Amino acid sequence: MTAKSDIGSQRKRKCIYEMPDFYCCYVLRSEVSLKKFYIGSTPNPDRRVRQHNGELQQGGAFRTKQNRPWKMVILVYGFPSRISALKFEHSLQHPFQTRHISKEFKFHQSKQEYDKSRSIGNINQILINIKSLLISKFFKKFTLKFQIFDNEIFQLINDNTRLIKMNPNYKKKTIDISRENQDSLIEIFENSEFAIKNDHTDIKEFYQMEKNISVELLKICQLKLALVDGNDDGNNCGNEQDIRKINCLICSKEVETNYLKENFKLFFLCYNRDCSFTCHLRCLALQLLKKDTNRPLMAVVPTMRNCPTCGEELQWQTAAGLSTKLRAAQAAKAAEAALEEAPEEEADLLLEVTDALDADAESNRGNP
Repeated sequence: MTAKSDIGSQRKRKCIYEMPDFYCCYVLRSEVSLKKFYIGSTPNPDRRVRQHNGELQQGGAFRTKQNRPWKMVILVYGFPSRISALKFEHSLQHPFQTRHISKEFKFHQSKQEYDKSRSIGNINQILINIKSLLISKFFKKFTLKFQIFDNEIFQLINDNTRLIKMNPNYKKKTIDISRENQDSLIEIFENSEFAIKNDHTDIKEFYQMEKNISVELLKICQLKLALVDGNDDGNNCGNEQDIRKINCLICSKEVETNYLKENFKLFFLCYNRDCSFTCHLRCLALQLLKKDTNRPLMAVVPTMRNCPTCGEELQWQTAAGLSTKLRAAQAAKAAEAALEEAPEEEADLLLEVTDALDADAESNRGNP
């Protein structure tokens, strides 16, 4: 293989979509001036808040140089991509413009009205805008969650029924927006199934915990894939012989687990440890949409359902994310194999291309 063809193959392997382990939209509050707020998005809230406070030299935000230190008081997380998080961030920053907040919940009809009220620092309006976005047609299909890190704000939500009517017997600060077909702010928070998590006051601890969940689920799927592919890490790159074939349990056609093959399609392995359910991701989506009689007419994204085999609860976003991560893991393994097999000069060239692509991928993940 020539150096030129190696580069083309390497670029194909590296430029594939992978759902992030964690991506969030956040609200900062100045500890010097409690009426000053800042809205942003990031894949790493622990690092980002340190950048805002000037603790890290690179990646600081210009608008938060004043009124330091800042405290991260709210996270909305669970976004499947940087783009979806940026959409939420922009809508929260410009509630008077966004089409994702219905007119009945808009407090301002112009930028002038919004700027005037923002100077007052009204946390109520920020909270109401978050709730409005969470139940909008676009964002509610992502089953987003939000975490509150400030006791004062949490108490404000409990005390103000216009903002949210929470179950009085539930004292957790993490709220899981996972239900469809809700028509009002009050109704969705009366009936939502709340996430069962402990309260958190430390951003780093919370971020690491959420990220570890994704990592552990990926390990489960890789172990299952290893049993099929006949290797020890679940990252089959096409070199193994006598690979056991598996069929989709929905369409009965073969599931190709090697992403380098032409007939490869994203596939799903149930992430519950004792379940053997395997299918094409597209087949699963079509089946879930078909069974969901309450879905909107033009809906193309399924919601949370149960595994057809083990009956355990599945979240579509988690299933789709793990499928992309399995493919990305194979891509990384294939890239390493190409570097090992290439002659020294070609390997050096491949390494340069790999480093450049890694830098591009890192810059495209969003805020530092």
